[in-house]
Amino acid sequence: FRGPSKVSAAGGELTEIAKPDSSKGESDYLGPLASPDGNSIVFTRWLGDPRSANLATIPIDGGEVVPLGVKGIRPLAVIDRTLVYVQEDGGVRALRLDRAHRHAEGKPVPVLDPVNVIAGNNGNSGIYVSRAGALVTSRGGTKSQLAWLGKDGSAAVIASESRRYSTPRLSPDGTRIAVTVTEAGKSAVWIYDMSSRTFSQL
Repeated sequence: FRGPSKVSAAGGELTEIAKPDSSKGESDYLGPLASPDGNSIVFTRWLGDPRSANLATIPIDGGEVVPLGVKGIRPLAVIDRTLVYVQEDGGVRALRLDRAHRHAEGKPVPVLDPVNVIAGNNGNSGIYVSRAGALVTSRGGTKSQLAWLGKDGSAAVIASESRRYSTPRLSPDGTRIAVTVTEAGKSAVWIYDMSSRTFSQL
């Protein structure tokens, strides 16, 4: 499925709620989030690029997809009738919804300064909102080292250089590591060769 699906709390088969309309340029429906009453969901209409992604709603039982008329890459929470979401530029906004949680009322308002957005991961971002409205995020970045982690919890450093590493992947033959390195706000994939102990950008 490339759209949201549901399954009974008692188990059973998945039922697709909606599927993207390729004639409208839709490739995926991402990040579905249920309204507080459980009757509808809000999600991201993915059109192949974070800059064109926007938010829409649909009843939980299926039906018409209703665009909310705002660009956004990730819905974070629906608190009462307020939708909190992240834009492509990292801006966090709040939008008032109607009582059915199906249409927008008014214009979005800023909630928080821009947060870091990972463009290569469908615009995912390190920000979360609880059902009660508490918001948590991180500022700046952290540096780390590549290391082997043993079953006993011991760590053996592979590369001593500290950088902003993320999502490391080991090659099938175990000789190289592909890892995302973020520097100056830009991310790229680097390859670490364990035999020569060298890094090179892919």
